[in-house]
Amino acid sequence: PGTLGRFYMLDVTNGKPVAHLGQTDPSVPLNKYHRSTTISSYGIPSSPQVVFPKDGNVKILVDKQLVGEIDQELDRIYWFAEQ
Repeated sequence: PGTLGRFYMLDVTNGKPVAHLGQTDPSVPLNKYHRSTTISSYGIPSSPQVVFPKDGNVKILVDKQLVGEIDQELDRIYWFAEQ
């Protein structure tokens, strides 16, 4: 049997939720129940992984489970060292 883990996404300055985690109805105002969502995994859940696909939204995954998306345009930046 798997364990019950939680993924939290909070505003670091005040601890309030920043997304509709745990509930799918975006018309409901954010409340304390939106601070986390359940992760089904075997053992301790992994750290969140941020995936930047070539097209579409930025994805946040925990143990291969999609826990959030960020609607953000990304620009490709190339870093190089001057010699």
